[in-house]
Amino acid sequence: MSYKKCREKFLSQILGEYKKGGLKMRNNKKVKKKTQAIAIALSMAQRNCKYTKKDLNEVEDKVLKFLKEN
Repeated sequence: MSYKKCREKFLSQILGEYKKGGLKMRNNKKVKKKTQAIAIALSMAQRNCKYTKKDLNEVEDKVLKFLKEN
């Protein structure tokens, strides 16, 4: 699974919990803001999702293209 798909999976899962009202922080307080829920989802995705070679090649191509333009 690519990093993008994995990240989207975590975002949809965490935002679903947030909408149901079941998302809690570490101190067992409910998350009240959508931005907090997004931050939680992105940090979880960063810890659990891995980049594939294809993802890394795409990033490398974008960087090289950007460097050639400047």
